[in-house]
Order: sequence, then structure tokens, then C-alpha cells
Amino acid sequence: MQFPLLDNRPPTKIDRPLQLAMLAQKYRHWILLFWFLLLAVSAPFAPNLLKDTELAFTPPLHSPANVATLAFQKQFPIQSNLTNLVILASSTNHSDIRDYTELARFSHRLNHSLRTDARTKHVVFDYQSYFSLVEQQIPLELANEFLSNNKTTGHVSNHPDSTIFILVVRGEETSRGLILFSEHVRNIMDDDLGRGALEQKEGLKLTLTGLPALYDGIMASAIHDLETMDSMVLPIAMAILGLLVASFRLLLIPLAALGVSAALSFATVDGLTKCGIPILTAAPSLMASVFIAMSIVRPPLFQHFLFIGWCHCLFIGRCH
Repeated sequence: MQFPLLDNRPPTKIDRPLQLAMLAQKYRHWILLFWFLLLAVSAPFAPNLLKDTELAFTPPLHSPANVATLAFQKQFPIQSNLTNLVILASSTNHSDIRDYTELARFSHRLNHSLRTDARTKHVVFDYQSYFSLVEQQIPLELANEFLSNNKTTGHVSNHPDSTIFILVVRGEETSRGLILFSEHVRNIMDDDLGRGALEQKEGLKLTLTGLPALYDGIMASAIHDLETMDSMVLPIAMAILGLLVASFRLLLIPLAALGVSAALSFATVDGLTKCGIPILTAAPSLMASVFIAMSIVRPPLFQHFLFIGWCHCLFIGRCH
């Protein structure tokens, strides 16, 4: 006869992994439904993060750059909120740029349109060009500062063959309003001036530059780089993981976890941008790299996903 109080054998340990596997098997449908709901809710908003990031770098609090920025904004509140859009007009056949009467009419119409249109008149702070200064009878010495010889082709003419139109606008450089405004200016250049026809017939080339005008191209390049990076790295990582696991069903587990966590994280960070918190353009690519590292490469997390999948296969009798 054995007495429990006199039994010196250690008590049987509770098999926590087994209990976890049993719970995962019991509530597997609810777990799958929960992850599916997370994916369905976050997936529509996740791609918006790529468009809502900013190129602006906010200086750290109390840093010299932050102190200087605040002082500048306090002393010059108007100038601190201005940025430039520049239209460059160049003669491809090195003709005198001042002889293009189309440019003089375009300068007048552009200035009039931007200052009278209810959508843009509050954005434009100032407009300057050679033709506008001449129209205002400003001394030619000042107006000639907007003229230049095009030296990039190696041909230097005796007369100016390029000029600039400067639009001084209100707002942050990367604000959505200025990005749309730059697109409006492009439409005016295309519709009113017909720059494509002018370049073919008259040898006149016009381009728009400035950070608001370049922003869409920069964002498209960032999205392309992110897609290229993921399309190269993810298949290699999944191939290595597939060789280690040697099971297609188990390979789907970290891949599904990667997709759901990425969609949820991208949607959450995009929500922060809607709250006014600036997110840098480089953030999505860094987040994608971390997702791949944490969901596939990092051993503890990979072992966790693999363990849950193995236990699920074990309890349904399909694990070999």
C-alpha cells in the first residue's frame, strides 16, 4: 500500500504544448475566421500607405534644426510656408527664346488663370517670368535674370535660348494640395499651350520641376522598388524554407501569417497618417523587410508557426 504523502516521486508535469495543440484543434475554425476577418478588414486600407507617406524629414524635438525651424517660422510665418514650382522653357534649335510670341501669351494666360480660378488663387503667392516683368515695365536688367543660355548641349549661342517661369505657392512641399496644384499646372501647359505640338513644330520644350511636381514620380519609383525587392527576396526565402520544411501545407502557415500581419500593420500605420502623424517614404520598404525576417528567417517565430501547424496535422491524423 502506498501513501500519497509518503510518495517522493515528482508530480506529473502538465504538458502545456499538448494542451495548446488541443485548444488550437478545438477552436481551429474560430482561429481561421479571426485571421480571415483581420485580413478582410485591413487589406483594403494597406495599399494606401504607399501613397500617404511623406518625403519631409521632421527634425527631432529640441535639436538645433528644430530650434532653427521654429525660430524661422516665428519670425517669418509667411516665407516659411512657401515653396517654388519652376517651368523651364528651352529652344531645342537654339533660337532666341524672346522671339516666341506663344510664350508671352502663355505667361499672361497662366498668370491670369491661376489668380482668377477659385481653386488656385489662394495657393499662388507670386508669379514671375521674363515676359511678366517686361509687361510690367520692369527694367530689362532685372527681367534678363530669367534668361539663360542652354549650355548642356555644348552649344553656346549669342542670345538666350531658355527661360524660367517661377510660381511661388503657399503650403508644404509634400502636401496633397500642392501635388494636385502641380498637376493642374501641367494640364494648363498641355491644354493651353500644347507643349507637345510646340516641341515638334517650333522646337520649344517645356518642363515642370519642383518637389510637388516630382512627388508622384518619386512615389511611383518607391513603390516600384518595393515590389522589385519583394519579388526577388520572398521567392528565395520561401524556397529555402520549403527545403527545410519539406511540406507544402506547413509552408502555407508562415506565408499566411506574413500576409495577414503585413496587411494589418500597413493598415494600422496608414491610420496613423490619417491622424496627422508623418510617415517617411522609406517606411513601407523597411516594414516589408522586417516582415520577411520575422515571419520566415527568424528561428523562434518560424518554430512557433511550424509547431502550431505540426500539432494541427497531428490531431487530424495527417502528419507523417
